[in-house]
Amino acid sequence: MEIDTGKDLNGKFAKVNTHIDNGSDTYLIPGLNGRQGDDGRRLYLQFYDGKFPHDLTGETVELQGKDAQGKTKTSVSLEHVFSPATGRCSFLVPGPFYQAAGPYTSAYFVIRKADTKQAVSTIPVAMTVIENAVFLTTNESEIYLDQYEGRLLKFQKILDQWMEGAGGQVEGVQKLIGTAQSQAAELVKQIQDNRMAKLDGVNDFTGTNTFGVVRITNATIDNATINSLSGAALQKIYNYVNQALNSAKSSFEDSMAGKIDTYQVRGVNGCTVQDAQCKVIHFNKHVGYGAITGGITLPPMKSWESRQVLEVDAAAMNGGQLAMPLLNSQSNTNTLYWHYQEGDNGKIWVDRQSNAFDGSKSDPEYIETGWWCVW
Repeated sequence: MEIDTGKDLNGKFAKVNTHIDNGSDTYLIPGLNGRQGDDGRRLYLQFYDGKFPHDLTGETVELQGKDAQGKTKTSVSLEHVFSPATGRCSFLVPGPFYQAAGPYTSAYFVIRKADTKQAVSTIPVAMTVIENAVFLTTNESEIYLDQYEGRLLKFQKILDQWMEGAGGQVEGVQKLIGTAQSQAAELVKQIQDNRMAKLDGVNDFTGTNTFGVVRITNATIDNATINSLSGAALQKIYNYVNQALNSAKSSFEDSMAGKIDTYQVRGVNGCTVQDAQCKVIHFNKHVGYGAITGGITLPPMKSWESRQVLEVDAAAMNGGQLAMPLLNSQSNTNTLYWHYQEGDNGKIWVDRQSNAFDGSKSDPEYIETGWWCVW
């Protein structure tokens, strides 16, 4: 049954109650429905716990749903909280939510703790996208997870900054090496052109030279012809240049590139692990990617319940401040959302995102989920 949210005295904020009397009830929120091509629709919401305003202090609001083509959409586009104590806020619905025409098979507003991402309340809502005959579209809807895309862009920015810095270091070393090579070449040319005296070699002074103090330990001066240059002086020059080149090369060698670390995956809180594995692939000593793949069996869980079900060694997620789910694990009747409640301590949580699956039964799943790491 659809429940009309009504309006407050100012006629602006739609009232949304976190208390759900019936599992099949959905809230009809004015302004949530839109036409294909809409982008950034602004909703004014006021959340209640029964008859009392819901306090949004330290919390955030997400919109999740599955559109008429079965594509999953999630957004954390909470625009502004006007008064946390009264539960009033505004929310911007992004354009990807209005791609496929038709009613959403399921849609929810989810209130979460901002620090731990724990789901405090999940409120089902009705949402319909009206066909736009003018709007040019391929009628193809795409999966949209703005939290993942935002984090991926943040990771890309960090990686670009690191690569730019490394490139600058390489360019600087190359310039130093080029200067050293030029100076060494000029020094060799001066020696070969007999324009520089050699301490341990034979010197031929053809011009007028003035020496303040001269000490000759052993000398035979007769007639000298230099056809080629060799000896310790030239070897020292070669050694200097080679040392500079090898030093620059070794500073950018990375012994971690391509290294793969394997960690055990453990089931907790009723979850059992069949053949799931955790592997961390090192691109280099600064960037890596961790992933869990394989079969697990989830315990009986209620609809929209959030629970920690897996655990890996904390080292597997070391540096995982950019940890993010890549995919929803989905069977024919169940949609799962994987996340990492407490950063990189190895604890992995799952949210049930539908009420179609029998919550009294265990749920065998094959999962693929991962995270980026920056050290």
